[in-house]
Amino acid sequence: MPKDNYLCVRCGFNTRIKNDIRRHFYNLKKICPATKNNIELTEEIKEYILNNRIYIIPKLENTL
Repeated sequence: MPKDNYLCVRCGFNTRIKNDIRRHFYNLKKICPATKNNIELTEEIKEYILNNRIYIIPKLENTL
């Protein structure tokens, strides 16, 4: 069974090579554009993606 690709949740960058996503997170002169989701890529989110390949943004529950 093939593994999922690494996915940047901010811009949608998709790769199967771990070093490419690491370069995308840490070596760009400017941060990636927020074309998919307008979220801040914290160190925790970056590390989660490097370890688990994909990050799902938690949904906030409305409690009234």
